[in-house]
Formats: sequence, structure tokens, C-alpha cells
Amino acid sequence: MRKIIHKIFSFFFKSEEDESLKVVSSYRDNYKHLDLLLSKLPELLSIVHADLSVLSQSKSKEREAEFSTENIFRALLVMQIEGLSFRETTIRIAESETL
Repeated sequence: MRKIIHKIFSFFFKSEEDESLKVVSSYRDNYKHLDLLLSKLPELLSIVHADLSVLSQSKSKEREAEFSTENIFRALLVMQIEGLSFRETTIRIAESETL
């Protein structure tokens, strides 16, 4: 069974105090705004969770999903916003302090 929320990325979509560069600040603010929108729309996460539950049905019920629905959904949003492939998105999230 997939968990709905599991905060493995505590820094996910968070803006930091360092705003020395306007471009970086703007980039972080865009994701902070997206984070606020997602926080205000918990029903959206429920819909995504229902869809992922159908899409990820496996014959083996013993293994628990590694990532929560929220983390998968946020990663997919990054992928669409940044126009990246799955692999590039994974790398970008792993290397980014903002994401």
C-alpha cells in the first residue's frame, strides 16, 4: 500500500534565507508558491493517490511502496515545469537544494 504523505525530503520546495541572486530567489519563490497551493488543496493529493493506487497495483501485496504519493506528484510537477525527462528530473531533484 502506498502512503499518502511521507516527508523524506524535508527541504522539498522550501525557500532558503540566501537571496543573493534574483534569479535563484525567483526560482525558489515559484516552487514555494506551488508548495502553498498544494497545501491548500489536499483533495488534489487524494485524487492523485487514487489514480496512483490503480496504476501501481501489483500482485504482491507484501512490498510497501518506496515513495509517497506526495513525493511522486511533486516530482512529476517538477518534470512538467522544467520540461525534463524522468532521469533528468531525478538528477535535478537529487542535486538541487531548492527541489
